[in-house]
Amino acid sequence: MSSADGSCAPVVAERRASGRNWFTAAMLGFVLAIIAGLLLRTYVVGAVHVPSRSMERTVLPGDFVLVNKLVASRPLLVQIPFAPPYPLLVKIPGLRPLRVGDVLVIRPPSSLFRTRPGSSVYILKRCVGTPGDTLVFDRSVLTVNGRRVLFPETAEQRRMPRTLVETEAPVKVIVGPDTYYLLGDNPGESVDSRTWGPVPAASIVGSAAAIYWSVETDDTKRASDSWFHSVRWDRIGRLVR
Repeated sequence: MSSADGSCAPVVAERRASGRNWFTAAMLGFVLAIIAGLLLRTYVVGAVHVPSRSMERTVLPGDFVLVNKLVASRPLLVQIPFAPPYPLLVKIPGLRPLRVGDVLVIRPPSSLFRTRPGSSVYILKRCVGTPGDTLVFDRSVLTVNGRRVLFPETAEQRRMPRTLVETEAPVKVIVGPDTYYLLGDNPGESVDSRTWGPVPAASIVGSAAAIYWSVETDDTKRASDSWFHSVRWDRIGRLVR
């Protein structure tokens, strides 16, 4: 019961102020978490789903892959306070140069996929040529600057080499400035730079880092398989090399 002089009023006011401060702090934390998540997704890490066999058996259909975006350079719009009312376009370089052997995630050429407005399609390919490199395709052998490219043991091309070009004579390609030549680990079932040429650096989203989830696809799993048994547990956490 409150006293006649109203001594409990300050206590009630303090509780209300404390409640407002807690709500403000919670909302601020929520907003900051959303902003941090958007920044991480935009500039640090992403995820893609693999639908095709072009990178077998390094990456399989049904794999879900984490993407390291820090290796790719990207533009950033910066608005400087008290500066003219138009932002500056700043190019942020990647943490390291892209190398031959990197498995890259790219936005494919617009002529390759016809997508709905607002939708995103990404593909994975292995980098076999960087700006200024000289590539020579001689049947199933690829050399870069005179050195033979050895695919990893997980690549189908390492297990069962296939002809990389249709011509009998060797094909020579010089990679242009600010572009990268990409090839699938399963070139017999891959549409890559042999078809649409080197890709510009601006099309590169990042490098494939690790498989965080993997499930059997409809053409590989049995009708009797349960959801649990359709998961490829042995592939989860596997690094993409």
